[in-house]
Amino acid sequence: SGKRGHDRSLIADICAAEQRWDEVMAEARKEADIPYLIHSVLDEYEAELGKRYPQEVATTLAERAEYFASKMNPKRDDYLQATKLLRRIKKLGDQQLVDALTADWRVRLARRKGLMEQLNKL
Repeated sequence: SGKRGHDRSLIADICAAEQRWDEVMAEARKEADIPYLIHSVLDEYEAELGKRYPQEVATTLAERAEYFASKMNPKRDDYLQATKLLRRIKKLGDQQLVDALTADWRVRLARRKGLMEQLNKL
């Protein structure tokens, strides 16, 4: 699929072209356990999916954020990724989920100074 490489599902592209958004969302969910994808289905179709399935999109983003926040041997960029994802959840209107995640991380991951710094900037 050209410049995108093999990162994003061709099935999702076909379904999106045909406006079959439930199937696009299903493809996005399949990628939830590979959070470091460069061009995920969700990255590509977040606007459309967010309108139709805000809850499911927020949950998928939260799973990805959790991965970056609680990674073993994290780098500063991982924390940036985690908080970027929280901002995307906030944009979907799920402030409650953002609050729950940040409250959890402030306790569970309190020793991670870099993460705490990023949370304070939210």
